[in-house]
Amino acid sequence: MNEINIMNDLMRELVVLCVDDEPLALEYLGAKLARKFKSVLKASDGTEGLEMFLAYQPDLVITDNRMGFMDGIDMIKEIRKSNPDVPIILVTAYTEKDALVEAINNNVTQFLSKPIDTKKLNQAIEKSMQSFVNQRLQEKNLKQELELLKYQEKYHSQQELNAFKKELSLIQNDLFLEKFGLKNTYGDEYSVYLNIFYKPLDILSGDIYSIRRLDDGSLFIFLADSMGKGLSASVTSILTSAYMNHIIDTEREVITGPLKNSVQIFNNYIRGILLDDEILSITFLRINFIMETMEIASFSSPPVYAKYRDGKVETIKCNNPPLTKYMTDFRTDEYNIKDVLGIMAITDGLYECKSHEGETMVDKVTEGYEVCAMKTDFHKYVGSFMETPEDDISCIHILKIDENIEDAREFRFRSCLKNVGKAIEWAEECFTEMQSDFETMNMLTLAFTEMVMNSFEHSVLELDNRQKYMMINQGVYDDFIAAADSDKMIKTTIGIQKLWNKKAIMIRIEDEGTGFNPHILKTWMYDREKSDGKGIKISRRITDEIYYAKGGRESIIIRVLD
Repeated sequence: MNEINIMNDLMRELVVLCVDDEPLALEYLGAKLARKFKSVLKASDGTEGLEMFLAYQPDLVITDNRMGFMDGIDMIKEIRKSNPDVPIILVTAYTEKDALVEAINNNVTQFLSKPIDTKKLNQAIEKSMQSFVNQRLQEKNLKQELELLKYQEKYHSQQELNAFKKELSLIQNDLFLEKFGLKNTYGDEYSVYLNIFYKPLDILSGDIYSIRRLDDGSLFIFLADSMGKGLSASVTSILTSAYMNHIIDTEREVITGPLKNSVQIFNNYIRGILLDDEILSITFLRINFIMETMEIASFSSPPVYAKYRDGKVETIKCNNPPLTKYMTDFRTDEYNIKDVLGIMAITDGLYECKSHEGETMVDKVTEGYEVCAMKTDFHKYVGSFMETPEDDISCIHILKIDENIEDAREFRFRSCLKNVGKAIEWAEECFTEMQSDFETMNMLTLAFTEMVMNSFEHSVLELDNRQKYMMINQGVYDDFIAAADSDKMIKTTIGIQKLWNKKAIMIRIEDEGTGFNPHILKTWMYDREKSDGKGIKISRRITDEIYYAKGGRESIIIRVLD
Protein backbone atom coordinates (compact mmCIF):
# COMPACT_ATOMS: atom_id res chain seq x y z
CA MET A 1 0.00 0.00 0.00
CA ASN A 2 1.59 3.29 -1.08
CA GLU A 3 1.62 6.52 0.90
CA ILE A 4 -1.29 8.08 -1.01
CA ASN A 5 -3.55 5.09 -0.31
CA ILE A 6 -2.58 5.13 3.35
CA MET A 7 -3.35 8.86 3.51
CA ASN A 8 -6.78 8.31 1.90
CA ASP A 9 -7.60 5.51 4.36
CA LEU A 10 -6.66 7.62 7.37
CA MET A 11 -8.55 10.66 6.10
CA ARG A 12 -11.75 8.56 6.08
CA GLU A 13 -11.42 8.50 9.87
CA LEU A 14 -11.10 12.29 10.21
CA VAL A 15 -13.52 15.20 10.59
CA VAL A 16 -13.39 18.40 8.51
CA LEU A 17 -15.06 21.74 9.26
CA CYS A 18 -16.21 23.89 6.30
CA VAL A 19 -17.15 27.55 6.86
CA ASP A 20 -18.78 29.67 4.13
CA ASP A 21 -21.68 32.15 4.15
CA GLU A 22 -22.71 31.19 0.60
CA PRO A 23 -25.13 28.23 0.92
CA LEU A 24 -24.50 26.81 -2.55
CA ALA A 25 -20.72 27.03 -2.17
CA LEU A 26 -20.97 25.39 1.27
CA GLU A 27 -23.13 22.52 -0.04
CA TYR A 28 -20.84 22.00 -3.05
CA LEU A 29 -17.71 21.89 -0.89
CA GLY A 30 -19.40 19.65 1.66
CA ALA A 31 -20.37 17.15 -1.05
CA LYS A 32 -16.80 17.06 -2.36
CA LEU A 33 -15.32 16.48 1.09
CA ALA A 34 -17.87 13.86 2.13
CA ARG A 35 -16.15 11.46 -0.26
CA LYS A 36 -12.85 11.84 1.55
CA PHE A 37 -13.62 12.35 5.25
CA LYS A 38 -15.54 10.51 7.93
CA SER A 39 -17.81 13.48 8.47
CA VAL A 40 -18.18 17.08 7.32
CA LEU A 41 -19.22 19.87 9.71
CA LYS A 42 -20.74 22.93 8.02
CA ALA A 43 -21.04 26.46 9.38
CA SER A 44 -22.48 29.56 7.68
CA ASP A 45 -20.23 32.19 9.31
CA GLY A 46 -17.15 32.61 11.49
CA THR A 47 -19.08 32.74 14.77
CA GLU A 48 -20.85 29.47 14.09
CA GLY A 49 -17.60 27.97 12.76
CA LEU A 50 -15.73 28.84 15.96
CA GLU A 51 -18.48 27.30 18.11
CA MET A 52 -18.36 24.07 16.08
CA PHE A 53 -14.57 23.95 16.23
CA LEU A 54 -14.51 24.31 20.03
CA ALA A 55 -17.29 21.74 20.40
CA TYR A 56 -16.08 19.05 17.99
CA GLN A 57 -12.33 19.71 17.56
CA PRO A 58 -12.21 18.76 13.84
CA ASP A 59 -8.98 17.59 12.22
CA LEU A 60 -9.02 20.13 9.35
CA VAL A 61 -10.62 23.56 8.78
CA ILE A 62 -11.49 24.97 5.34
CA THR A 63 -12.89 28.49 5.53
CA ASP A 64 -13.84 31.40 3.33
CA ASN A 65 -12.52 34.79 4.43
CA ARG A 66 -15.22 37.38 3.69
CA MET A 67 -18.27 36.52 5.83
CA GLY A 68 -20.74 38.31 8.04
CA PHE A 69 -20.69 38.31 11.87
CA MET A 70 -17.08 37.07 11.97
CA ASP A 71 -14.80 36.77 8.95
CA GLY A 72 -12.35 33.94 8.32
CA ILE A 73 -9.24 35.69 9.65
CA ASP A 74 -10.91 36.62 12.95
CA MET A 75 -12.14 33.06 13.35
CA ILE A 76 -8.65 31.69 12.62
CA LYS A 77 -7.16 33.97 15.30
CA GLU A 78 -9.59 32.57 17.87
CA ILE A 79 -8.92 28.98 16.77
CA ARG A 80 -5.19 29.52 17.13
CA LYS A 81 -5.66 30.50 20.78
CA SER A 82 -6.89 26.98 21.57
CA ASN A 83 -5.12 24.97 18.86
CA PRO A 84 -1.94 26.32 17.22
CA ASP A 85 -1.39 23.23 15.07
CA VAL A 86 -4.67 22.23 13.38
CA PRO A 87 -4.28 22.54 9.56
CA ILE A 88 -6.28 25.43 8.08
CA ILE A 89 -6.99 26.12 4.41
CA LEU A 90 -8.10 29.70 3.65
CA VAL A 91 -10.23 30.42 0.58
CA THR A 92 -9.45 33.97 -0.50
CA ALA A 93 -8.29 36.10 -3.41
CA TYR A 94 -4.83 37.46 -4.16
CA THR A 95 -6.38 40.93 -4.11
CA GLU A 96 -7.06 40.55 -0.38
CA LYS A 97 -3.54 41.56 0.53
CA ASP A 98 -4.16 42.32 4.19
CA ALA A 99 -5.96 39.01 4.61
CA LEU A 100 -3.04 37.10 3.09
CA VAL A 101 -0.53 38.79 5.39
CA GLU A 102 -2.74 38.14 8.42
CA ALA A 103 -3.19 34.52 7.33
CA ILE A 104 0.57 34.02 7.02
CA ASN A 105 1.11 35.50 10.48
CA ASN A 106 -1.49 33.10 11.91
CA ASN A 107 0.11 30.02 10.39
CA VAL A 108 -2.49 29.23 7.74
CA THR A 109 -1.38 26.02 6.04
CA GLN A 110 -2.62 26.45 2.45
CA PHE A 111 -4.49 28.98 0.28
CA LEU A 112 -7.23 28.48 -2.35
CA SER A 113 -8.93 30.97 -4.63
CA LYS A 114 -12.55 30.95 -5.82
CA PRO A 115 -13.99 29.25 -7.76
CA ILE A 116 -12.42 26.22 -6.11
CA ASP A 117 -10.72 23.83 -8.51
CA THR A 118 -11.12 20.18 -7.47
CA LYS A 119 -7.52 19.26 -8.30
CA LYS A 120 -6.11 22.22 -6.36
CA LEU A 121 -8.46 21.44 -3.46
CA ASN A 122 -7.15 17.87 -3.28
CA GLN A 123 -3.55 19.07 -3.46
CA ALA A 124 -4.13 21.62 -0.69
CA ILE A 125 -5.74 18.96 1.52
CA GLU A 126 -2.88 16.50 0.96
CA LYS A 127 -0.23 19.13 1.76
CA SER A 128 -2.14 20.37 4.80
CA MET A 129 -2.71 16.91 6.22
CA GLN A 130 0.75 15.49 5.48
CA SER A 131 2.30 16.07 8.92
CA PHE A 132 -0.93 15.05 10.65
CA VAL A 133 -1.14 11.86 8.60
CA ASN A 134 2.51 11.08 9.27
CA GLN A 135 1.81 11.36 12.98
CA ARG A 136 -1.22 9.08 12.69
CA LEU A 137 0.86 6.59 10.69
CA GLN A 138 3.26 6.29 13.59
CA GLU A 139 0.43 5.81 16.08
CA LYS A 140 -1.67 3.43 14.01
CA ASN A 141 -1.18 -0.25 14.71
CA LEU A 142 -0.91 -1.63 11.19
CA LYS A 143 -0.10 -5.21 10.29
CA GLN A 144 3.36 -6.47 11.15
CA GLU A 145 4.62 -6.52 7.55
CA LEU A 146 3.56 -2.92 6.99
CA GLU A 147 5.15 -1.85 10.26
CA LEU A 148 8.42 -3.51 9.27
CA LEU A 149 8.33 -1.98 5.79
CA LYS A 150 7.53 1.44 7.22
CA TYR A 151 10.38 1.18 9.69
CA GLN A 152 12.86 0.21 6.98
CA GLU A 153 11.69 2.96 4.64
CA LYS A 154 11.76 5.52 7.42
CA TYR A 155 15.26 4.48 8.45
CA HIS A 156 16.69 4.69 4.93
CA SER A 157 14.83 7.91 4.20
CA GLN A 158 16.21 9.48 7.37
CA GLN A 159 19.74 8.38 6.49
CA GLU A 160 19.38 9.89 3.02
CA LEU A 161 17.95 13.06 4.49
CA ASN A 162 20.87 13.33 6.91
CA ALA A 163 23.28 12.79 4.02
CA PHE A 164 21.55 15.54 2.04
CA LYS A 165 21.77 17.89 5.01
CA LYS A 166 25.46 17.10 5.19
CA GLU A 167 25.81 18.03 1.51
CA LEU A 168 23.97 21.29 2.14
CA SER A 169 26.26 22.08 5.05
CA LEU A 170 29.25 21.64 2.74
CA ILE A 171 27.79 23.94 0.11
CA GLN A 172 29.24 27.26 1.17
CA ASN A 173 27.75 30.26 -0.57
CA ASP A 174 29.17 33.47 0.87
CA LEU A 175 26.66 35.46 -1.20
CA PHE A 176 23.42 33.50 -0.68
CA LEU A 177 20.61 35.93 -1.64
CA GLU A 178 23.04 38.82 -1.09
CA LYS A 179 24.21 41.63 -3.35
CA PHE A 180 27.30 43.75 -3.00
CA GLY A 181 28.26 47.04 -4.61
CA LEU A 182 31.64 47.92 -6.09
CA LYS A 183 33.58 50.26 -8.34
CA ASN A 184 35.83 48.70 -11.00
CA THR A 185 39.16 49.90 -12.29
CA TYR A 186 37.39 51.70 -15.16
CA GLY A 187 35.34 53.84 -12.74
CA ASP A 188 32.04 52.01 -13.32
CA GLU A 189 29.84 51.52 -10.26
CA TYR A 190 27.36 48.66 -10.05
CA SER A 191 26.04 45.90 -7.81
CA VAL A 192 26.63 42.18 -8.19
CA TYR A 193 23.62 39.91 -7.68
CA LEU A 194 24.14 36.17 -7.39
CA ASN A 195 21.45 33.50 -7.37
CA ILE A 196 21.25 29.71 -7.50
CA PHE A 197 18.88 27.18 -9.01
CA TYR A 198 19.68 23.87 -7.30
CA LYS A 199 17.31 20.94 -7.87
CA PRO A 200 18.70 17.48 -7.02
CA LEU A 201 16.91 14.59 -8.73
CA ASP A 202 17.25 12.43 -5.63
CA ILE A 203 18.00 13.23 -2.02
CA LEU A 204 21.57 12.09 -2.62
CA SER A 205 22.94 14.45 -5.24
CA GLY A 206 25.92 14.18 -7.58
CA ASP A 207 25.88 17.96 -8.09
CA ILE A 208 27.58 20.26 -5.64
CA TYR A 209 28.96 23.79 -5.65
CA SER A 210 30.50 26.48 -3.52
CA ILE A 211 30.74 30.23 -4.03
CA ARG A 212 33.37 31.96 -1.93
CA ARG A 213 34.34 35.60 -1.66
CA LEU A 214 38.11 35.86 -1.29
CA ASP A 215 40.21 38.33 0.70
CA ASP A 216 40.91 40.42 -2.41
CA GLY A 217 37.16 40.80 -3.14
CA SER A 218 37.10 38.36 -6.06
CA LEU A 219 34.78 35.35 -6.30
CA PHE A 220 35.95 31.75 -6.42
CA ILE A 221 33.30 29.38 -7.76
CA PHE A 222 33.30 25.67 -8.42
CA LEU A 223 30.38 23.68 -9.79
CA ALA A 224 30.89 19.91 -9.85
CA ASP A 225 28.91 17.03 -11.32
CA SER A 226 30.05 13.57 -10.31
CA MET A 227 29.08 11.07 -12.97
CA GLY A 228 26.57 8.45 -11.85
CA LYS A 229 23.78 8.43 -9.30
CA GLY A 230 23.19 7.56 -5.68
CA LEU A 231 25.72 7.01 -2.94
CA SER A 232 28.91 6.78 -5.03
CA ALA A 233 28.30 10.08 -6.84
CA SER A 234 27.24 11.74 -3.60
CA VAL A 235 30.41 10.62 -1.77
CA THR A 236 32.59 12.04 -4.55
CA SER A 237 30.65 15.32 -4.43
CA ILE A 238 30.99 15.56 -0.66
CA LEU A 239 34.75 14.92 -0.80
CA THR A 240 35.10 17.44 -3.64
CA SER A 241 33.33 20.21 -1.75
CA ALA A 242 34.92 19.49 1.61
CA TYR A 243 38.47 19.57 0.24
CA MET A 244 37.95 22.57 -2.06
CA ASN A 245 36.50 24.62 0.81
CA HIS A 246 39.42 23.50 2.97
CA ILE A 247 41.84 24.86 0.36
CA ILE A 248 39.99 28.19 0.24
CA ASP A 249 39.98 28.50 4.03
CA THR A 250 43.61 27.50 4.63
CA GLU A 251 45.62 28.30 1.48
CA ARG A 252 44.78 31.99 1.22
CA GLU A 253 47.91 33.00 -0.71
CA VAL A 254 47.41 30.19 -3.22
CA ILE A 255 43.69 30.78 -3.71
CA THR A 256 44.12 34.49 -4.44
CA GLY A 257 46.89 33.73 -6.95
CA PRO A 258 46.46 32.37 -10.49
CA LEU A 259 43.58 29.90 -10.81
CA LYS A 260 45.94 27.24 -12.14
CA ASN A 261 47.62 26.90 -8.74
CA SER A 262 44.35 26.19 -6.90
CA VAL A 263 43.16 23.70 -9.51
CA GLN A 264 46.53 21.91 -9.42
CA ILE A 265 46.25 21.34 -5.66
CA PHE A 266 42.72 20.00 -6.11
CA ASN A 267 43.76 17.80 -9.03
CA ASN A 268 46.56 16.20 -7.01
CA TYR A 269 44.02 15.37 -4.28
CA ILE A 270 41.11 14.09 -6.37
CA ARG A 271 43.27 11.73 -8.44
CA GLY A 272 43.79 9.67 -5.30
CA ILE A 273 40.02 9.57 -4.62
CA LEU A 274 38.52 8.71 -8.00
CA LEU A 275 38.00 5.09 -9.04
CA ASP A 276 39.58 3.76 -12.23
CA ASP A 277 36.40 4.23 -14.30
CA GLU A 278 35.10 7.32 -12.50
CA ILE A 279 35.08 10.80 -14.03
CA LEU A 280 34.28 14.22 -12.61
CA SER A 281 32.91 17.16 -14.58
CA ILE A 282 33.73 20.41 -12.83
CA THR A 283 33.96 24.11 -13.63
CA PHE A 284 36.31 26.43 -11.73
CA LEU A 285 35.78 30.19 -12.03
CA ARG A 286 37.71 33.04 -10.46
CA ILE A 287 36.03 36.38 -11.13
CA ASN A 288 37.70 39.68 -10.29
CA PHE A 289 35.04 42.37 -10.64
CA ILE A 290 37.51 45.15 -9.87
CA MET A 291 39.85 44.23 -12.73
CA GLU A 292 36.92 42.81 -14.78
CA THR A 293 38.59 39.47 -15.49
CA MET A 294 37.35 35.88 -15.31
CA GLU A 295 39.66 32.87 -15.19
CA ILE A 296 38.16 29.52 -16.10
CA ALA A 297 39.17 25.88 -15.97
CA SER A 298 36.32 23.67 -17.18
CA PHE A 299 36.56 19.89 -17.23
CA SER A 300 34.00 18.40 -19.63
CA SER A 301 31.28 20.72 -18.33
CA PRO A 302 28.64 22.59 -20.36
CA PRO A 303 29.65 26.04 -21.59
CA VAL A 304 29.76 29.04 -19.31
CA TYR A 305 27.38 31.66 -20.70
CA ALA A 306 28.37 35.34 -20.87
CA LYS A 307 25.73 37.97 -21.72
CA TYR A 308 27.01 41.33 -22.95
CA ARG A 309 25.54 44.84 -22.64
CA ASP A 310 23.94 44.57 -26.10
CA GLY A 311 22.19 41.32 -25.13
CA LYS A 312 24.40 39.03 -27.20
CA VAL A 313 25.37 35.74 -25.54
CA GLU A 314 28.76 34.08 -25.82
CA THR A 315 29.19 30.42 -24.92
CA ILE A 316 32.61 29.78 -23.41
CA LYS A 317 33.25 26.11 -24.08
CA CYS A 318 35.14 23.79 -21.74
CA ASN A 319 38.91 23.80 -22.14
CA ASN A 320 39.72 20.40 -20.62
CA PRO A 321 38.56 16.77 -20.79
CA PRO A 322 36.84 15.31 -17.69
CA LEU A 323 38.87 14.84 -14.54
CA THR A 324 40.08 11.27 -14.02
CA LYS A 325 42.65 9.74 -11.73
CA TYR A 326 45.09 9.70 -14.66
CA MET A 327 44.94 13.40 -15.60
CA THR A 328 48.20 15.25 -15.00
CA ASP A 329 47.90 18.40 -17.14
CA PHE A 330 45.20 20.97 -17.84
CA ARG A 331 44.77 24.55 -19.00
CA THR A 332 43.15 27.72 -17.69
CA ASP A 333 41.97 30.69 -19.76
CA GLU A 334 41.28 34.32 -18.87
CA TYR A 335 38.54 36.56 -20.28
CA ASN A 336 37.82 40.27 -20.04
CA ILE A 337 34.29 40.77 -18.68
CA LYS A 338 34.08 44.57 -18.64
CA ASP A 339 31.10 44.54 -21.04
CA VAL A 340 29.63 41.32 -19.63
CA LEU A 341 26.56 41.92 -17.43
CA GLY A 342 25.42 38.32 -16.97
CA ILE A 343 27.26 35.05 -16.29
CA MET A 344 25.68 31.60 -16.00
CA ALA A 345 27.37 28.28 -15.17
CA ILE A 346 25.38 25.03 -15.33
CA THR A 347 25.73 21.27 -15.00
CA ASP A 348 24.63 18.97 -17.80
CA GLY A 349 21.36 18.05 -16.07
CA LEU A 350 19.74 21.03 -17.78
CA TYR A 351 21.98 21.03 -20.85
CA GLU A 352 21.14 17.42 -21.82
CA CYS A 353 17.52 17.29 -20.63
CA LYS A 354 15.02 16.30 -23.31
CA SER A 355 12.43 18.71 -24.70
CA HIS A 356 8.83 17.74 -25.34
CA GLU A 357 9.87 16.96 -28.93
CA GLY A 358 12.59 14.56 -27.73
CA GLU A 359 15.50 16.87 -28.55
CA THR A 360 18.19 18.06 -26.15
CA MET A 361 17.70 21.45 -24.53
CA VAL A 362 21.01 22.90 -25.78
CA ASP A 363 19.44 25.41 -28.16
CA LYS A 364 16.63 26.32 -25.75
CA VAL A 365 19.13 27.05 -22.97
CA THR A 366 21.04 29.48 -25.19
CA GLU A 367 17.84 31.00 -26.55
CA GLY A 368 16.38 31.34 -23.05
CA TYR A 369 19.47 33.09 -21.73
CA GLU A 370 19.30 35.56 -24.64
CA VAL A 371 15.65 36.54 -24.15
CA CYS A 372 15.36 36.41 -20.34
CA ALA A 373 16.62 39.04 -17.93
CA MET A 374 16.53 37.23 -14.56
CA LYS A 375 17.06 33.75 -13.14
CA THR A 376 13.34 33.25 -12.53
CA ASP A 377 12.46 34.25 -16.10
CA PHE A 378 15.08 31.91 -17.50
CA HIS A 379 13.96 28.82 -15.59
CA LYS A 380 10.30 29.44 -16.35
CA TYR A 381 11.21 29.77 -20.02
CA VAL A 382 13.27 26.60 -20.34
CA GLY A 383 10.88 24.74 -18.04
CA SER A 384 8.05 25.32 -20.52
CA PHE A 385 9.93 23.28 -23.15
CA MET A 386 11.47 20.44 -21.13
CA GLU A 387 10.29 17.04 -20.00
CA THR A 388 10.74 15.84 -16.42
CA PRO A 389 14.48 16.05 -15.63
CA GLU A 390 16.39 12.78 -15.43
CA ASP A 391 19.42 14.25 -13.66
CA ASP A 392 20.35 16.86 -11.06
CA ILE A 393 20.01 20.47 -12.27
CA SER A 394 22.30 23.19 -10.94
CA CYS A 395 22.65 26.72 -12.31
CA ILE A 396 24.66 29.64 -10.93
CA HIS A 397 23.46 33.06 -12.10
CA ILE A 398 25.48 36.28 -11.74
CA LEU A 399 24.19 39.75 -12.68
CA LYS A 400 25.95 43.11 -12.74
CA ILE A 401 23.32 45.85 -12.40
CA ASP A 402 23.78 49.61 -12.46
CA GLU A 403 22.84 51.10 -9.08
CA ASN A 404 21.07 54.09 -10.69
CA ILE A 405 17.34 53.55 -11.18
CA GLU A 406 14.93 55.66 -13.24
CA ASP A 407 11.81 57.40 -11.94
CA ALA A 408 12.93 56.77 -8.36
CA ARG A 409 10.38 57.56 -5.62
CA GLU A 410 11.29 57.59 -1.94
CA PHE A 411 9.26 57.27 1.27
CA ARG A 412 10.92 57.54 4.70
CA PHE A 413 9.10 56.97 7.96
CA ARG A 414 9.60 56.46 11.67
CA SER A 415 9.01 52.83 12.64
CA CYS A 416 5.48 52.14 13.83
CA LEU A 417 2.60 50.08 12.47
CA LYS A 418 0.58 53.13 11.41
CA ASN A 419 3.46 54.40 9.27
CA VAL A 420 4.02 50.93 7.82
CA GLY A 421 0.41 51.09 6.63
CA LYS A 422 1.04 54.48 5.03
CA ALA A 423 4.12 53.07 3.26
CA ILE A 424 2.05 50.20 1.84
CA GLU A 425 -0.56 52.66 0.50
CA TRP A 426 2.23 54.78 -1.01
CA ALA A 427 3.78 51.71 -2.67
CA GLU A 428 0.44 50.66 -4.18
CA GLU A 429 0.05 54.13 -5.69
CA CYS A 430 3.58 53.90 -7.15
CA PHE A 431 2.88 50.55 -8.80
CA THR A 432 -0.35 51.93 -10.29
CA GLU A 433 1.39 55.03 -11.67
CA MET A 434 4.12 52.86 -13.18
CA GLN A 435 1.38 51.20 -15.24
CA SER A 436 1.99 47.71 -13.98
CA ASP A 437 -0.90 45.36 -14.72
CA PHE A 438 -3.43 44.51 -12.01
CA GLU A 439 -1.89 41.14 -11.10
CA THR A 440 1.65 42.55 -11.01
CA MET A 441 0.50 45.45 -8.83
CA ASN A 442 -1.14 43.07 -6.35
CA MET A 443 1.83 40.70 -6.24
CA LEU A 444 4.30 43.55 -5.73
CA THR A 445 2.13 45.13 -3.03
CA LEU A 446 1.90 41.81 -1.21
CA ALA A 447 5.67 41.27 -1.43
CA PHE A 448 6.34 44.88 -0.35
CA THR A 449 3.98 44.41 2.61
CA GLU A 450 5.70 41.23 3.73
CA MET A 451 9.22 42.61 3.39
CA VAL A 452 8.54 45.98 5.07
CA MET A 453 6.81 44.13 7.92
CA ASN A 454 9.86 41.85 8.19
CA SER A 455 12.05 44.93 8.42
CA PHE A 456 9.80 46.42 11.13
CA GLU A 457 9.33 43.23 13.17
CA HIS A 458 12.70 41.52 12.96
CA SER A 459 15.30 44.21 12.31
CA VAL A 460 13.82 47.26 14.08
CA LEU A 461 11.91 45.53 16.92
CA GLU A 462 14.40 42.60 17.05
CA LEU A 463 11.52 40.10 17.27
CA ASP A 464 12.59 36.57 16.31
CA ASN A 465 10.22 33.95 14.89
CA ARG A 466 9.95 31.97 18.11
CA GLN A 467 8.87 35.07 20.05
CA LYS A 468 6.44 36.04 17.30
CA TYR A 469 4.71 32.64 17.13
CA MET A 470 4.52 32.46 20.92
CA MET A 471 2.82 35.85 21.04
CA ILE A 472 0.40 34.83 18.27
CA ASN A 473 -0.54 31.65 20.15
CA GLN A 474 -1.05 33.66 23.33
CA GLY A 475 -3.26 36.15 21.47
CA VAL A 476 -1.11 39.18 22.34
CA TYR A 477 0.74 39.70 19.06
CA ASP A 478 -1.73 42.17 17.50
CA ASP A 479 -1.75 44.43 20.56
CA PHE A 480 2.06 44.29 20.82
CA ILE A 481 2.71 45.17 17.18
CA ALA A 482 0.09 47.93 17.20
CA ALA A 483 1.68 49.60 20.23
CA ALA A 484 5.30 49.10 19.13
CA ASP A 485 7.13 52.34 18.34
CA SER A 486 10.75 53.18 17.50
CA ASP A 487 12.79 56.22 16.50
CA LYS A 488 14.63 54.06 13.95
CA MET A 489 13.82 55.06 10.38
CA ILE A 490 12.80 52.87 7.45
CA LYS A 491 13.51 54.11 3.93
CA THR A 492 11.71 52.65 0.90
CA THR A 493 12.62 53.37 -2.72
CA ILE A 494 10.72 52.28 -5.84
CA GLY A 495 11.90 52.85 -9.41
CA ILE A 496 12.52 51.36 -12.84
CA GLN A 497 15.67 49.39 -13.69
CA LYS A 498 16.69 48.63 -17.29
CA LEU A 499 17.81 45.04 -17.86
CA TRP A 500 18.91 44.68 -21.48
CA ASN A 501 15.73 45.12 -23.58
CA LYS A 502 13.39 44.82 -20.60
CA LYS A 503 12.33 46.98 -17.69
CA ALA A 504 11.94 45.88 -14.10
CA ILE A 505 10.46 47.45 -11.00
CA MET A 506 13.18 47.72 -8.35
CA ILE A 507 12.17 48.05 -4.70
CA ARG A 508 14.62 48.79 -1.88
CA ILE A 509 13.71 48.69 1.79
CA GLU A 510 16.40 49.95 4.19
CA ASP A 511 16.14 50.20 7.97
CA GLU A 512 18.28 51.36 10.91
CA GLY A 513 17.72 48.16 12.88
CA THR A 514 20.05 45.32 13.79
CA GLY A 515 19.46 43.37 10.56
CA PHE A 516 19.92 39.61 10.33
CA ASN A 517 22.17 37.03 8.72
CA PRO A 518 20.64 36.11 5.31
CA HIS A 519 22.54 32.81 5.38
CA ILE A 520 19.95 31.34 7.76
CA LEU A 521 17.54 31.48 4.81
CA LYS A 522 19.49 28.69 3.08
CA THR A 523 18.33 26.20 5.71
CA TRP A 524 14.73 27.46 5.48
CA MET A 525 14.67 27.14 1.69
CA TYR A 526 15.94 23.56 1.46
CA ASP A 527 14.80 22.00 4.76
CA ARG A 528 11.19 20.92 4.30
CA GLU A 529 10.87 20.14 8.00
CA LYS A 530 11.23 23.82 8.91
CA SER A 531 8.20 26.10 8.73
CA ASP A 532 10.18 29.32 9.30
CA GLY A 533 10.30 31.99 6.66
CA LYS A 534 6.88 31.39 5.10
CA GLY A 535 6.43 35.05 4.28
CA ILE A 536 9.80 35.27 2.53
CA LYS A 537 9.10 32.05 0.62
CA ILE A 538 5.76 33.42 -0.60
CA SER A 539 7.35 36.75 -1.56
CA ARG A 540 10.02 34.96 -3.58
CA ARG A 541 7.38 32.96 -5.44
CA ILE A 542 5.38 36.02 -6.52
CA THR A 543 8.34 38.19 -7.58
CA ASP A 544 11.35 37.52 -9.78
CA GLU A 545 14.13 38.04 -7.25
CA ILE A 546 14.65 39.03 -3.61
CA TYR A 547 18.11 39.93 -2.30
CA TYR A 548 19.60 41.34 0.90
CA ALA A 549 22.50 43.66 1.71
CA LYS A 550 24.06 45.63 4.58
CA GLY A 551 23.85 42.76 7.03
CA GLY A 552 20.16 42.16 6.35
CA ARG A 553 19.21 45.81 6.88
CA GLU A 554 18.43 46.28 3.20
CA SER A 555 16.14 44.10 1.07
CA ILE A 556 15.74 44.36 -2.70
CA ILE A 557 12.72 43.13 -4.66
CA ILE A 558 12.85 42.87 -8.47
CA ARG A 559 9.93 42.17 -10.81
CA VAL A 560 10.39 42.24 -14.60
CA LEU A 561 7.63 44.13 -16.42
CA ASP A 562 6.88 41.88 -19.39
